[in-house]
Amino acid sequence: MMEFKVAVPVTFILVDHSIFRAFNKGALGMLKVEGEENKTIYSGEISDGIYLP
Repeated sequence: MMEFKVAVPVTFILVDHSIFRAFNKGALGMLKVEGEENKTIYSGEISDGIYLP
């Protein structure tokens, strides 16, 4: 059991770490969080480029 707060809408993919259980017994899930977007935290923009710190 856990409790956490999410600041932006997102879909979490939940997977059992046992490959056998995950694909043969359906131990997969999605947690979909809905709400107002906050572009200062996450814009959703994907950039294909070289990372230059």
